[in-house]
Amino acid sequence: MFTARLIPLVALVACTDGTSPKANSVDSGSDVGTDPGTSDLPESNKGNLVGTVTDPDGTPLANVTAQLCSDVCILNRTNDEGHFDLWADEGTWAFEVVVDPTDPASGWSTPLVPVQIYEAGSQSIGPIPVPMLDAIVPLTEAGPVELTPGFTLTADPTEWDAPVLTPSADPWLGAVGFDFATSGLPVYGLEGTILAAWSVAPTGTHPTQAWPLTLANPGLEPGATAAVWVSDYATQAWEPAGTVTVSADGSVLEGAALSTLGLVLLVQPE
Repeated sequence: MFTARLIPLVALVACTDGTSPKANSVDSGSDVGTDPGTSDLPESNKGNLVGTVTDPDGTPLANVTAQLCSDVCILNRTNDEGHFDLWADEGTWAFEVVVDPTDPASGWSTPLVPVQIYEAGSQSIGPIPVPMLDAIVPLTEAGPVELTPGFTLTADPTEWDAPVLTPSADPWLGAVGFDFATSGLPVYGLEGTILAAWSVAPTGTHPTQAWPLTLANPGLEPGATAAVWVSDYATQAWEPAGTVTVSADGSVLEGAALSTLGLVLLVQPE
């Protein structure tokens, strides 16, 4: 379990695509691979976010896109050591790691969380191990689809939202569960204990109707409740997906629905 509180991502130092639906993308202007914490503050007084991306075994991933998106996307490619270095104006951004920006169905999951950038502040996150999706599942008919053990979406191919880069793709879905406590990702804007986490693809897309979600019970008592949150690319925030309740037989949690696909968290409120 991982306890999240509404606090800044990390302590500030007073010195310093792919799935994107945004029309404008710009490079961060910083050197690729600057070691976290060593960057000098530019004259613009932008905030700095640095970190490292790895595969699930901890091997650094090179040439991966790390980006901050709001009205525009600011991106940086990782170097051979997996380091990225981003500069942006103060505000809330959607932080995203895209291993293969050219192919949303590459099999890699897409870490996506809201972050707060502070003027003249430097933040270091990670290392971020990026897991593979358990499978790319064709969505051929309406109904429940178990995308990964204990995670079932009731989805409809007529309501599927295709990724921007592959608008003519046949409907598909994917997901993978992971331990948020070891994900290297920051928590901004949530309170409570994170009981479970999943990455759901195609990340950043919005079905035309919210899709009901059924989760395996991680050990809550019958009748207990928990909140479901999903990271939204468009709003740069954790969006509420509903409250789930343990079924009478204690096996599953029901009551939530996803209006967007991204990182899904099961949170026990404090």
